[in-house]
Amino acid sequence: MGKQLTETLRYHLRLDKAAAYTEAVRLLRLVGIPEPEKRFHQYPHNLSGGMRQRVTIALAICCSPKLLIADEPTTALDVTVQHQILNLLAGLQEKAHMSMILITHDLGVVAGRTDAIAVMYAGRVVETAPTPRLFARMRHPYTRALIDAIPKVNLPSHTRLASIPGRPPVVIDPPPGCAFAPRCPSAQQRCLERTPVLEPDPDAPAHSAACFFPLGTLDGEAARERNIAAGVTAAGTPVAPEVVL
Repeated sequence: MGKQLTETLRYHLRLDKAAAYTEAVRLLRLVGIPEPEKRFHQYPHNLSGGMRQRVTIALAICCSPKLLIADEPTTALDVTVQHQILNLLAGLQEKAHMSMILITHDLGVVAGRTDAIAVMYAGRVVETAPTPRLFARMRHPYTRALIDAIPKVNLPSHTRLASIPGRPPVVIDPPPGCAFAPRCPSAQQRCLERTPVLEPDPDAPAHSAACFFPLGTLDGEAARERNIAAGVTAAGTPVAPEVVL
């Protein structure tokens, strides 16, 4: 494990062997690895999942980046370790005055730890907003579907989880129109023919959505009501009367 750290330090920072060892031990201590001198000589399989993640973070910050891209940093970790890793990243970010892009499928992870969120679907950004506003006034149906799919602790045991009908499109050869239209309860004919672009909310320029019928707007409410009345969207997706967006 130590060789992975020192190899990076010697190649990029041109440190000699002794200096690279000293810096590697300092980095391991910085990310919360106990007995870093001992761990330096161990293999990844000797460490727990949380400790391996800490070593990976040490590797990522060893050259003092101005931007850290953390792609699913809490995957396969239990909730307690997730919290520790996110706190570690936040602390390192503050100490190093470093920007960070946090990539995750878990909106709960980014809820209290980001300044702004960009929601992507099929390789395209479909909504961007400051974090508090996104959760309070989401505009894109996919964003709402993601939030609805989060398990609710106040619901009775064995309550069926909300899901998004259909399946994601094949991004190699996407169909025309909005990629989310085949799964969207508000989809209209226009959604199947044209691809919406990000447009700012008139009430909040920092909030943009790529949707012809945004949630919370007159057009969006009218589209939903039409689909509920018909029982089906323009894409053929069934819509039940109890659907609430």
